[in-house]
Amino acid sequence: MKKPILILGIIFLLIGVNVEAISNDRLEENSCNLNIKKSLEFNEKPLSRGKTAYAYNTYASGISEGLVKFDLEDPENISFLAPTVSGDFLTGGTWANGYGWLAVEYGSGVLWKIDIDTGDMYSIGGGGQSLRDLAWDDYTWKLYSIGNCNDFFEIDPETGQSDLIDVNDSGCIVSFAFNSQGICYGIDILTDSLHIINIFTGDVTFIANLSISLDYYSNYISFDKDNDILYLLTDSLYICNTENGECTFIGSFGGLALSAFAIPYNYNSSPVTTISFDPPEPDGNHDWYISNVTVILNATDEDGVNATYYRIDSGEWDTYDAPFIIYKEGKNILIEFYSVDNLDNYEAIKSETIKIDKTPPEIIINISKIKEGWQKWWIIVTVTFADNISGAASSSMHIVEFYLNDVLQDTVTGPGPEYVWQFLYSGGLRITIGVSAGVCDLAGNCDDVYNETKIYFSRNKNQLLNNQLFLRLLNHFPLLQLSLDVWRHVLL
Repeated sequence: MKKPILILGIIFLLIGVNVEAISNDRLEENSCNLNIKKSLEFNEKPLSRGKTAYAYNTYASGISEGLVKFDLEDPENISFLAPTVSGDFLTGGTWANGYGWLAVEYGSGVLWKIDIDTGDMYSIGGGGQSLRDLAWDDYTWKLYSIGNCNDFFEIDPETGQSDLIDVNDSGCIVSFAFNSQGICYGIDILTDSLHIINIFTGDVTFIANLSISLDYYSNYISFDKDNDILYLLTDSLYICNTENGECTFIGSFGGLALSAFAIPYNYNSSPVTTISFDPPEPDGNHDWYISNVTVILNATDEDGVNATYYRIDSGEWDTYDAPFIIYKEGKNILIEFYSVDNLDNYEAIKSETIKIDKTPPEIIINISKIKEGWQKWWIIVTVTFADNISGAASSSMHIVEFYLNDVLQDTVTGPGPEYVWQFLYSGGLRITIGVSAGVCDLAGNCDDVYNETKIYFSRNKNQLLNNQLFLRLLNHFPLLQLSLDVWRHVLL
């Protein structure tokens, strides 16, 4: 009865020796990179991203197609990062030390770099190969890829150029990843099994059958290299034991089909600066402020913030020390800002625009008179609203009232901006024109005025005195003529 136990023990011993030999050979091949190994092992403060992982959602199901992030300890807590700009979905992904999140586009094999802070995507290039997954090796400082099952490629992370390095005809490795020791693990879709891969020779060594079944369309592995934990991403997230293939369920993705799986490590994040205002929301209409605005910038960074900078309307950069006030008015006041941490990591420049209009519209009143025949005049009163910032609110119903000698004559309503009242006048030598007007601009600044203007009309002083019939009549009344001569002298 002891022989089977002895034989079984020998088998496990041989497997252990084989794995150890592969590990030792791997380390010997990379002995020139032991300084990297020491850095990874003895870094007193790993600059990890925490427990956040990143992936690409290939099918919209509650979350749009594009880049997503989730908590490794709570994968159901998944959030949308940014929409895609690639031609097709991203299939394989990895975190490459010094490069960040890299991923390949399905079908074309084009290599993309993704900013995990902003979700911005940058096409590196390459293409021409249908690649399924990526893996970064910290020991060789190289990027590798798997094509059709077991076609292994080396990828230039600067250009995306791919070079075939080996083909293995056994099984079908669909995803692979390097741990912090530089050992490459892969999963076989045909046998639902875990293997160690010699990337230089293409040799694939069986480790164990996985405790779960794989789905060809969504199976990706990635290491949390800060803790050397192997994660398996399918329609759910698992932690898999690299010695026996036992996979522990962490959580479901709720029907999402994820790819381009990457777990950041050894990552120095840039500062994050937020902006707020006082008043916290526009205090006017249509997103306009009608008062001075105080700007508050708040920067955070795990390594400490060294400085925060800002500028207004593309002016000179200034150091932010305390909240500042914007007094100027304008339709699109541009506020740009960024921060730098104590490790000299620069945040990408952010910007916000605000609109400030503190000035009520101008009410312009113009009165003109045009002579029309004998002792008659056309009186034309024009009222115009002008606002050079937000503009007069065309949706408002403005009211303009016109008065003649304090008596209301006409009321004009409408969006304006011009209101006209005219009438033909004949009468006394003086009249008073009154205008009552109220207007608001788009921002909500309003003005009401009442204006009175006196208008004088000149008569021809000599008209009666120059009448010939009247002068002949005066010849018969000398005393009256004498009086009129005096009056003429006064008038002239």
